[in-house]
Amino acid sequence: MNSRIFDASRSLDSIYESGHQRYETACESWERINRGKKFPKFNWNKKYPGAESFDLSGVWANSRELETWTKSLSSERYTESSYRSRRGAVAILETHQPSQRKAPITGKEQAAPLISDFNVMAVDLFFRIGVHEFVFMNSEEIAHSPTSPEHLYQNYIIDILIPGLKDKPRIARPWYDDIDSLLKLSKPKPRSLDKSQLDRRGED
Repeated sequence: MNSRIFDASRSLDSIYESGHQRYETACESWERINRGKKFPKFNWNKKYPGAESFDLSGVWANSRELETWTKSLSSERYTESSYRSRRGAVAILETHQPSQRKAPITGKEQAAPLISDFNVMAVDLFFRIGVHEFVFMNSEEIAHSPTSPEHLYQNYIIDILIPGLKDKPRIARPWYDDIDSLLKLSKPKPRSLDKSQLDRRGED
């Protein structure tokens, strides 16, 4: 059971350490093959490590209360159709950014963007909350892939809504619900246009 369901801060250290261990293994393996070269640094922030930023603290007091709530719901609440129509047991606010990219330093390829592909990402929460509300992140502030530090994750969980128990998102760093706050607090660096990332579908 993820301890952050009950306490938003308890497991941050363990998430950071787990990511750092995966990084150390990848670093050692890569540097052994690439003699004389340095693997990119591990740049996770201990205050918001990993790909999950959800906060469910206070929704359930303990695992027994969570189990009771889970069993009280009809089976219909757990179907894919209910989830997609915002009638499910939960609504997961999550990114999905598949993009096969090759890291310029390590040469690693992953199906996720490079940190250098953009400076700010905007995510519209419409399909999960039913209204157009945007959240933002700085690609250099959010946790990168632990095994390929030049890549981001493909999927980040921004928050999880529980209809009737937690109906509004709790947006916290490294995510922002206000672009001005992101610009002021995270100070994103300008990017040069990479034409390979332009979406030219529909231009013909």
